[in-house]
Amino acid sequence: MTIKKILILSSALLFALPTLAQSAETPSQTKASTPIKPYGDNPNIFHVFGYKAQQGVINGVEKVDELAGKGISKVKPSVDRVWGNTKSATSDTIQQVDQGMQNVTKQANQKIQDTKEVITGKSTESAPIVSQPLSEPSSATQNVTPQQNAGQSSGATSYAVTDL
Repeated sequence: MTIKKILILSSALLFALPTLAQSAETPSQTKASTPIKPYGDNPNIFHVFGYKAQQGVINGVEKVDELAGKGISKVKPSVDRVWGNTKSATSDTIQQVDQGMQNVTKQANQKIQDTKEVITGKSTESAPIVSQPLSEPSSATQNVTPQQNAGQSSGATSYAVTDL
């Protein structure tokens, strides 16, 4: 349907609306507004114009309804396909985001754990604990010698304190 036909039908509809519109009846009016009835042998010219306009509007509305139905039937499969693709893409994206967040959470927890270990000095290996009573001298005395870095002469040496 071309634009010209659409304009003609819409203008005919606009001109025929006053004849088709139902006005509010006042108590003094006894005649109800009804569609224009077919004309007889010797009709009024305005009655003929009104009837023809009414028939044109009715035919136009039927054609528009038919074309709208055809247009919807053509567009509906592609809209359904696009909607399905959108839903599947959205669900895939959500799954990827969830997996990414889980990975980021694991990495963040690992970094936090590593940072705690660095700060507190704790490691996964347990340090040996030697417990001896303080009142008794140690049975195994250790020979402690000053330690220096090989090849470097730093002025600092460390000694173990054995007697208190």
